[in-house]
Amino acid sequence: MRATPDLYKHILIIAVLVVITALAFSPCLRNSFVINWDDDVHLLANEKVRSLTSENIASIFTQLINRTYQPLLVLSYAVEYHFFQYRPFVYHLTNLLLHIAVVGLVYKLALSLSLEPLAAGISALIFGLHPVHVEPVAWVTSRKDLLYSLFYLLSVILYLRYLRRRSFLSYGGSLACALLAIFSKSMALSLPLVLWAMDWFQRRKMDWKILGDKIEYFLLIVPIAWITYSQNTGIMSLNRSGIRSGVIYLWSFMHYVFKFFWPVNFTPIHEMSGPIALANSVYLWPLLVFGILIILLVRFRRDRLFVFAFVFYFASIFFLLRTDVIVFGAQMVSDRWVYLPCLGFCLWLGERFWKIYLKMEGRRWIKAVWIFLLVGVFSWLGISSFKQCRIWKDGGTLWEYALKHYPQSPVANNNMADFLLKRGETGQKIAEYCRRSIEAYPYYADAYVNLGTVLAQWGQMDEAMAHFRKALALKPEHAVAHANLATALLQQGKRQEAAIHAQRAIELGFSETSIYSVLEQSKK
Repeated sequence: MRATPDLYKHILIIAVLVVITALAFSPCLRNSFVINWDDDVHLLANEKVRSLTSENIASIFTQLINRTYQPLLVLSYAVEYHFFQYRPFVYHLTNLLLHIAVVGLVYKLALSLSLEPLAAGISALIFGLHPVHVEPVAWVTSRKDLLYSLFYLLSVILYLRYLRRRSFLSYGGSLACALLAIFSKSMALSLPLVLWAMDWFQRRKMDWKILGDKIEYFLLIVPIAWITYSQNTGIMSLNRSGIRSGVIYLWSFMHYVFKFFWPVNFTPIHEMSGPIALANSVYLWPLLVFGILIILLVRFRRDRLFVFAFVFYFASIFFLLRTDVIVFGAQMVSDRWVYLPCLGFCLWLGERFWKIYLKMEGRRWIKAVWIFLLVGVFSWLGISSFKQCRIWKDGGTLWEYALKHYPQSPVANNNMADFLLKRGETGQKIAEYCRRSIEAYPYYADAYVNLGTVLAQWGQMDEAMAHFRKALALKPEHAVAHANLATALLQQGKRQEAAIHAQRAIELGFSETSIYSVLEQSKK
């Protein structure tokens, strides 16, 4: 059977997408783990990844990590660990391959939505090169965003095939992929809403049949998603001030739109500046731009892809748009959360760029200028992603970069101190980072622990123990604080109290061998 010219065109486009995306994100392959930004919790200290026995695999599907249910993520780590242990290159290569696979699915989805091959290729290339996607690719812990996006898109593509062919095999495959998506990340909860958006885009008649097609998705997805959401109800809350809540919600909504259309200053944390009120221009601009956006949606309501882009964005992200945060350290916004929701924008831009090109028929020099501009845009996106990947090299480069944007951030300062401590340094600079963190947020238990650790290294044991006790007063179940306090107490001959804290540290999951030695010596 001969290959058709269209097939060669698709193969060529996909090859270009693979090569360019791989080059843009290639620095990730030289990165280490970020041990003080969840790579330790999810991977390095997670005993569930160290076995592929049937019993352990079954237990993976009953485990929560950081109050999240994501068994497919842990299972992927377990497979890698079984063959390669903790070689960072392997984990980063998997992330990169998953991203390339998602880019390929974006191309396939664009074709399924009737975009021309070159328009679909442009859409997929924007998605593949955009620097907002660096965090999910460069950060091993964020693989869950890649996994859920992969199965999410497969589910959508199979659903569209079901609509065209009425193939219940495709419908079953879509349901199966939906299940795998929710096993990867709870953000897949939005899938039924996005399928509704697909129905609308395909001009499907809105009737009870559409609702019936979604019942199975709800029955599969909602109970599993609830496992994660029920564990995090204490993080998000509706502020007593309705105006303040609205300001925060609108700022969160527009934050990602700004980041996509003006892709600069991507950091692992984004802190809100006060006061949180419309009088502050930081929060007034999102309101004004949102008003302009509403006007544009009304004005161009017949441009279904333009409307669809924002419907897709809102439907796939609104579960994560917050009105307030009541637990310190919980993020209001995060670059990785928009990995898939920005897909609609990519599709719309790809079609716009292609249609503008077609309108230039007969004007070769204008076409040449337009192509030159497109190459410039793609080069800028690719180079930005290339540079951004290097920022995730390790905890030192990451938090040094974050501190350039948020020099007073308690999280960035404490994590920088933590990185230096784990690297074996004991200098005054560590104490300065810790004190700056405590000054910005006096209730930060981790910062007191790190400051106490460096003071203990300097021999200032009384002051060090005071900081460990302060950390425990703020967070009684802080395993490291218990362990460090036990060590300090033992050095001062307070064996009975040292034994109590050493035992408590072990009960809380502190597994370093040193704590068992402290416990044994304290009982002599």
